[in-house]
Amino acid sequence: MGTIPIVDIHTHTIPQSFVDEVRRDSGRHGYSIRRRANGLEELITPDWPTDAPPEKDLGQEVVQKRTDEAFRQREMRAARIDVSVEGILPPLMSYGGDPTQAEWGARAINDGLAANCAAFPQNVHGMAHVPLQSPELAAKELTRVVERYGFRAVQIGANVRGENLDVRELDPFWDAAQSLGVLVFVHPEHPSGLLRLRKYWLVNLVGNPLETTIAGACLIFGGVLERYPRLNVCLAHAGGYTPWIQGRWRHGAEVRPETKERGATGGFDQYFRRLYFDTVIHDPRTLRFLIDSVGSDRVLHGTDYAADMGDWTQVPTIRGMAGLSESDKTDVLGANALRLMGRAV
Repeated sequence: MGTIPIVDIHTHTIPQSFVDEVRRDSGRHGYSIRRRANGLEELITPDWPTDAPPEKDLGQEVVQKRTDEAFRQREMRAARIDVSVEGILPPLMSYGGDPTQAEWGARAINDGLAANCAAFPQNVHGMAHVPLQSPELAAKELTRVVERYGFRAVQIGANVRGENLDVRELDPFWDAAQSLGVLVFVHPEHPSGLLRLRKYWLVNLVGNPLETTIAGACLIFGGVLERYPRLNVCLAHAGGYTPWIQGRWRHGAEVRPETKERGATGGFDQYFRRLYFDTVIHDPRTLRFLIDSVGSDRVLHGTDYAADMGDWTQVPTIRGMAGLSESDKTDVLGANALRLMGRAV
C-alpha cells in the first residue's frame, strides 16, 4: 500500500463548462449570467428574482477561484491537498425552482463537474448535485452520474423548501443513494429563523450550524438511518452542534417517547455512530474534541474551499496533533473519505 493521499471532502465550485452552458442556453431554463453594477458577473438560478436592479447582489460571483480548475488545483497543492471532492456552490442548489428547470441545471452542473474530473483525473472527484425538490428526478440524475461518470458522493441541502430530511416523500432519493452506495454530504442552505439572524452574519455563524444540526437530528429520530442501514452520511462544518449535544439527544432518546414516533426504535448510539463529520470547525482544540468524541474513523478532512468561511490550512494542524496516532491522522486526512467512496486505500 502506497502513501494515502490527502483528501478534501468539502470543496465548492462553479464548473467553467457549466457557466459556458448557461451562456449558450440564454436563460431558457431559468439560469442566467448577469453583470453587477461593480462589473463582476454573477450566476442567477431559476428560484431567484431576475428583475432586481444590478446593484442588488442576488447570484453567485463567477470568479477564478470558483471556475478555473487549474487555478484551484494550484491552491490545493499549496495547501498540501491531493484530492478535491467537488460539489456545487450551495446557493446554486435551486430547490425552490421548477423541477424541470432544476433537472436541466443538475445535468449541466454534473456534466461540468465530470469535465473537471476528466481534466484532473488524479486530483478531482465529483460530488453530484440533484434536484431534490423532485425526489424521483433526483434519483434518476444520481443514477445517471454514478453509472456514466463514476461519482461516489452527492451533496444535498439540510432542508428542501423548508421540509426536513425525514419526510417520506424523499424516500426515492434515499433508496437510490443507498442502493448506489454513494456518500451523502449534507450542507446547510436557507437556514431557519432568518428574521432573527439578519445582523452580524448570524445567518452563517449561527443559522448554518443550526440547520445542519436539525438535519442530523431528523436523520436519527426521523427513522431515516433505521430505514436505510447501509446509508453513509457526512454532516458539513463538523456537524453543526451535533457532536456537542449528543449527550442531550441520548438522554432524550431514553426518556421521551416522541423520539421514537417516526420509527427510530433502536438505541440512540446505534444511529449516531452512523454519522460522519468534516473538520471545518476553525479551532484545533475543538477539532480534537470532535475526533475524541466521535472517533477518528468518523471524521473526514474538509476545507469549505473557496468560501470566506473556509479553512484550507488544516493539514499541518492535523499532522501535528499530539496524542493522535499516525494511523488516526491518516484516516482523518484521507483514508476515511476514500473508503466511503469505494476508492482504493
